[in-house]
Amino acid sequence: MRLYKRKSDGTGAWWFSFSHRSKPVRKTTGTEDKQAAQEYADRYRAALWRVARLDQRPEVMWDVAASDWLDANQGLRALSDGKDHLRWAQPYLTGMPPTAIDRPLLIELRKKKASDGVSGAAVNRDLASISAVLGHAVERGWLTAKPRVPKLPEANTRIKWATQAQATKLVATLPQHPGAMAAFSLATGLRRSNVTKLEWSEPSLARKFAWVHPDKAKGGRPLAVPLKEEALKLLRGQRGQHRQWVFPAYAANASGRHVQNRVHEPRIERGEKAGLHREKEGWQSGLMHRT
Repeated sequence: MRLYKRKSDGTGAWWFSFSHRSKPVRKTTGTEDKQAAQEYADRYRAALWRVARLDQRPEVMWDVAASDWLDANQGLRALSDGKDHLRWAQPYLTGMPPTAIDRPLLIELRKKKASDGVSGAAVNRDLASISAVLGHAVERGWLTAKPRVPKLPEANTRIKWATQAQATKLVATLPQHPGAMAAFSLATGLRRSNVTKLEWSEPSLARKFAWVHPDKAKGGRPLAVPLKEEALKLLRGQRGQHRQWVFPAYAANASGRHVQNRVHEPRIERGEKAGLHREKEGWQSGLMHRT
């Protein structure tokens, strides 16, 4: 077996290559530590031998199971949320086989997530994504049974309606670009992603409505959103800034990829200072005050 580096300057991860059943095998070890790379390569080759000679399948680790679940669910509408949940769990579960993830460990993870000060619903969403991967492991034959995932009780409280003054204060505390998006959300009731990724092909100023395509709608069904004069005025103010995006400064970065949620954290913080705990509460009250 050959252990080598692909870069001529000797930097980067170690790779290994060998022949298995007259076929070449080449893989990266993912590490620059030669001793660890050699150990990984030896284990990989030994695992292939056990499969070929003893019909013994190697034990799959959590990392592989999670990656395989993500690959199998590329069309999932809430896949980005699932990725965030699994990213949080990664430091605690990496390198573990699904067979080692039992109920006591899940309870411990529940405690760790709850210690971050998040709601019971947020804890349950993370656990649900972990449960989905474990269920996928059962389907793939990597796990005989999925452990029962313990959930926290979720608060069943009334919706807190924000006032018109609070909504106005929120928009006033924001910079120009996020302020325009917040004002548009208040005027239309559109979700954040529908505003940040709004394209000029979707709103019609002449017909006074905006079209939300099924792939962008939370419920997976097309929506026709009426546009009142305030929303039309905001759209007119955005003309000429970008050919595709209505709110280009926050819709896409230089590479054309949408900016992640961290861009919105400052405006959420400002919203809390303005008395709006969540934007969703703000636009609901805004619509109520405009009807």
